[in-house]
Amino acid sequence: MRQWAVSLSEFEGHIGWTANSGSGAAVASAASAIEVCNKSGDGVSIAYATATGDTDNYGETLFLSEGWLNIEDGECTDVWESPFENRFYYIYAEADDGDYSGEYFFCTLEDAFEIIDTQCDADCERNGFLQVDMTEGNRMQAGHIVELNP
Repeated sequence: MRQWAVSLSEFEGHIGWTANSGSGAAVASAASAIEVCNKSGDGVSIAYATATGDTDNYGETLFLSEGWLNIEDGECTDVWESPFENRFYYIYAEADDGDYSGEYFFCTLEDAFEIIDTQCDADCERNGFLQVDMTEGNRMQAGHIVELNP
């Protein structure tokens, strides 16, 4: 399937055809994704978050955090595929020897979870996630790879 999508994208580029929403915004190709590649030397578990498109009663953006995806050392996995509806996407990873974290905090649980940020209760932990800004370079069209290095 991935090879077909790449071939389709190459064909579209060859004939000069680009689908868009009419808004002038960049539109991702059929083969683009946000991918996490584990080069840490150990297995990792990742959690990920993004805006839901909804707001709370105060007009604040609601975020959905989910986890866990296990990625063995040397492996990669697609976390989100195009079309990308948000500017920002967030990744947090845990390994035996440490975390891959950032400054954007979302709720997580020890076991598999899906949490809308208003549901963060006493059982939840708040972990700092790394932010991926899809407006950098041509990420909206080509996607992006997050590499977890030692």
